[in-house]
Amino acid sequence: MAQAGIDVEVQVHEYNAWSEKVGTKRDFILEMQGGFMGPDPAALAKRFGTGQASNYAAYSSAEFDSLCEQGAATGDQGKRAEYYKKAQALLAKDLPYVPIVTFAGYDANRSDYINLPIDGTGKWGWAEFTYTDLAAK
Repeated sequence: MAQAGIDVEVQVHEYNAWSEKVGTKRDFILEMQGGFMGPDPAALAKRFGTGQASNYAAYSSAEFDSLCEQGAATGDQGKRAEYYKKAQALLAKDLPYVPIVTFAGYDANRSDYINLPIDGTGKWGWAEFTYTDLAAK
């Protein structure tokens, strides 16, 4: 940022202080956050949908909201792709939002556990162990 002539003061907060400053007071100019955003693009609505709790920039677009609603309402993967691609194009045009990093998380578990919330094949549900069990021997 300095190379672009922009003076930045980085403030790092523990979660509750960050939540109050950013989520409640909306007291920020530039905000960086992490969080689960997929693999289903329906998560876009939670981050950018009008009135959503995680929409910290208060972005609002009736067209975006409608595209996300239509995408979530159909099981046709081709149609879903069309809706979400259009929604993402709106975000690219409308928002100063720059995804800068992604990550991979690895969990080691005993092989006799079944129904783990993270199975490495596309099921991702951190902290949801309701149906985790030991395999019958």
